[in-house]
Amino acid sequence: VRDGAAVKVRRSTIAAQGAGVALHASGTTSRVPAVAIRDSVLAGAGGALSLGPDNPARPRIARTVLSSADAASFTDIGGSVIGDPGLAGKGEEPFAPGPGSAAIGMARGDGATDLSGRTRPANGATAGAFEAQP
Repeated sequence: VRDGAAVKVRRSTIAAQGAGVALHASGTTSRVPAVAIRDSVLAGAGGALSLGPDNPARPRIARTVLSSADAASFTDIGGSVIGDPGLAGKGEEPFAPGPGSAAIGMARGDGATDLSGRTRPANGATAGAFEAQP
């Protein structure tokens, strides 16, 4: 996300392959990117979110699991968790939160379906694109 772009991430799982970060934001003081993340999971071996040195971006994050992040860079991390999101790592949904994930039940669902076609519960949906496996 760069140079004045505006991005909203909702009910999504963004997982970086290899040593990368899940999401990188960069810009200038005159072209600050706007990033809003809600009810999601960001995971990467290099971290969840990279802002880079002297980056003016200040993402707004709520009810999200971040694999690692600099909390001081956020204007709002309401209801979020910084730690291992416990992704399943294998099977048909390798980026689904596993049984011990902090993502389970922390999002606000709206009755829509997840990527597997399962209905997201109105209260206590799992953060990310997939509901947790039983």
